[in-house]
Amino acid sequence: MNVHGMHRNACAPDGAPVPRGEAPSSAVGAARRLPSGGLLSAVGWALRPAPGRGPVGRVGQTVAMSPEPRPTTLTARAVVFDMDGTLVDSTALVERIWTDWCGPLGLDPGEVLAFAHGRQTADTVRRFQPDLDEEAVLRHVDALLSVEGSAPDGVVEIPGAAAFVAALPAAQVALVTSAPGGIAHSRTAVAGVALPAVVLASEDVAVGKPAPDGYLRAAELLGVDPGDVVVFEDAEAGLWAARASGAQVVVVGDHDGPAAEGLPRIADYRGAGVAVADDGLLTLTL
Repeated sequence: MNVHGMHRNACAPDGAPVPRGEAPSSAVGAARRLPSGGLLSAVGWALRPAPGRGPVGRVGQTVAMSPEPRPTTLTARAVVFDMDGTLVDSTALVERIWTDWCGPLGLDPGEVLAFAHGRQTADTVRRFQPDLDEEAVLRHVDALLSVEGSAPDGVVEIPGAAAFVAALPAAQVALVTSAPGGIAHSRTAVAGVALPAVVLASEDVAVGKPAPDGYLRAAELLGVDPGDVVVFEDAEAGLWAARASGAQVVVVGDHDGPAAEGLPRIADYRGAGVAVADDGLLTLTL
């Protein structure tokens, strides 16, 4: 809980008053998780009430505390990830490539990017250049992918993704991406995230997201029912695809479109954990 402004009569852990403008030594750089009754000020000071008193606000005022959110726990037989925006952050690179493509065509980059995220490149070209025949569409796709493949700089790991993927049993993990296989390999390598054995790239799926085909195929290859899969996704098209497959779905990042409504969400994988039972059942704590 953030409290705006400084408060008078703040108390040190032993209940003694703290001079104005000073912080209790034990409170400097306080941990994000506070004991019950604790208070995190706007500058990160941890203030604890004197025994028998509630959290200290202004003189004579008790501050109501909001309970910490409970972690989300999911059980599954397999985990499937999207790539861009879910395991790796390639936002800067993707935005630059599509913006450069839009310029000569007189297209609005914001509109194109809003549609393109999570979709196969060819689907975006067809959407914004509907008069092109398929041969011309593929020429545009080849040019766009050539730039993507030759410019991996600017791709970074979503915090905690590499460790979380490494903690999962390899035989129970898959990747479903709208990018071609070559780009999937290069981006994950640059970001330091290991690719699972099962990878379904754009060339492996006839109908891309938001159709559920990729996620359904991943469940089939992993030998599990789609309902026993947890999918991590970040984009509207991918979230619809995952939901349509019947999987449990977790939103990664801040996307708040209709497809994300009612779903559990994580900012990144820091703090996420997995427990593996003897029968292979995965318990994910997010």
